[in-house]
Amino acid sequence: MTAGLAGTLRIPATALAATGRVSKCVAMAPINHGGDVEDLRVNGNLEKVLALGADWVRLWIRWDKAQLYPPEFVPFAELEGPLNDAPGCGAGCGFRYLQAIDDQIARARAAGLRVILTAWQFPRWANGTAAGPPDRARPDRGGRGERLSGLKPLEQGIPVEQLDADGHYGRWLGFLIDRYRGYGRDLVLEVMNEPNHQMWPQQGPARNGDPYGPGEPLIAEYVADMMVTAQVVSARHGHPIGLAGPALADRTGPDGRLLTSFRSTVAAVLAALERRGFPDSPGFVWTHHNYSDIERDLSSPTRAEEALGLLRGRWPGRGGRGDPRLWLTEGGARLGSRGVTDPGRQARLLTASGNRSAATTGIELFSNYPMYANPYADSGLLDAAGAPRPAWSAFRRL
Repeated sequence: MTAGLAGTLRIPATALAATGRVSKCVAMAPINHGGDVEDLRVNGNLEKVLALGADWVRLWIRWDKAQLYPPEFVPFAELEGPLNDAPGCGAGCGFRYLQAIDDQIARARAAGLRVILTAWQFPRWANGTAAGPPDRARPDRGGRGERLSGLKPLEQGIPVEQLDADGHYGRWLGFLIDRYRGYGRDLVLEVMNEPNHQMWPQQGPARNGDPYGPGEPLIAEYVADMMVTAQVVSARHGHPIGLAGPALADRTGPDGRLLTSFRSTVAAVLAALERRGFPDSPGFVWTHHNYSDIERDLSSPTRAEEALGLLRGRWPGRGGRGDPRLWLTEGGARLGSRGVTDPGRQARLLTASGNRSAATTGIELFSNYPMYANPYADSGLLDAAGAPRPAWSAFRRL
């Protein structure tokens, strides 16, 4: 955050104190250009979040769009200026993209909303994919015979050699922590998104010689590295803002080259953190996504409860080992998915899951993603044209 914004808003660095109730969060969809449909500055979106009675709003910042070039070419101090630009960028990348994120955060805080800022994607200059064929690492990005358009994006490739505090990833987190430090604990940086679903590689080279065959599980090691780096970098800066992660997808089933169950991921990440000596970190929140709990109308134990059970006795972050806390930073009932047959059913499922979450000790935040329906997540509280669905009123009443 710029010094000017911090000085104008005078936001106190309040603690992440328990409120005795579950907070509500509207998780907005990522914006690719300033002025996109989910941008807080357009379509009355900020006013809509407030009308829903939300305490928090979740926004995204894409590393690949915010930092176009490696720091040896454009230093961090120049990211706010025209050096951080490229032909055809417009508001969609570079310094103008950073300005769009800054402005949304400032407006949200000025309106009294707390902010979760989710760091997403990796620049190709950071993960080593800037050169080479577009189908490189195909077995880690899609199934056998998958079309090029169906492969995981190159921007989801983990910068494996750059995950430490002094690597590209650590320096990026340091930039964000320092930029938004003036908001204190009213801003929480979620340091990754769905690593067990989106990122690659999930596993090492196949053991059986078939490039699409199973290999050594690796994703939990990378997640642990990223969480340790976030904690180390935050400590260097004096822990000015909150931290959150790993924002796991709630998928289950067999682990493979493309996807890893949240159950095995939670257990393996906790073991990897223990091996790394991860310290007590009360300002670090464990985050989880809960589409399945909502769409399947799961009763106890929900997958969120399962995650809490896996954390109990082992997670040294928010709540401590004896009373771990969980934030549900993404979820919803996607029309056409499983039992979500119509908008009325969508609303009823959302209400039931919200009430279960409120009754579950340890869950502190419940979210709906996104605000507007889109082809990838038809769980919007509004349809694509902006008309309210029954889910709008259901979420507002929670």
